[in-house]
Amino acid sequence: MAVQSIDGYITFHDGLGTASWASREDAEHFRATMATCDCSVFGSATYDVDRVPITSSIASQRLRVVLTRRPEAYAEDAVPGALEFSDAPPAEVIAGLVERGYERCALLGGGRVNTLFLAADLVDELVITLEPRIFGAGTRLVDGPCDLAWELVLDQALNESTRLLRYRRAARR
Repeated sequence: MAVQSIDGYITFHDGLGTASWASREDAEHFRATMATCDCSVFGSATYDVDRVPITSSIASQRLRVVLTRRPEAYAEDAVPGALEFSDAPPAEVIAGLVERGYERCALLGGGRVNTLFLAADLVDELVITLEPRIFGAGTRLVDGPCDLAWELVLDQALNESTRLLRYRRAARR
């Protein structure tokens, strides 16, 4: 799940989190969708930018897993079962979540983490909010090679200029 500018960036070029530029309607959609997920996965760069809102909401029932090459660097922030840090490959992360009984996981990026999960073919659905902004630089939704086919299953206006696009993974060949 991501919000992106019309030129394909999920972060503003100065590294600000999406809350600073995404529409109110996207924020509402994000909260509603996250309420249907029991866990989420994102990278350490996303965590570093959005640390305050992430740590202020860890009392909810949703597990947050932060992928990092250095989980030990975040040991003070870790809360088992609520906020965990891992250097495991994506397939192991997903297998561990399934083993623990988690059923619906939101992949929240950034670009490197999205690429890892997409390249491993572990994503069933893409939910992208397209905001009417042009940044010219920033973090892309995917930052490496990946060739997967998708089918558009929803194209909905969130407001007069913002689109919500939902894709499902096309049949694997």
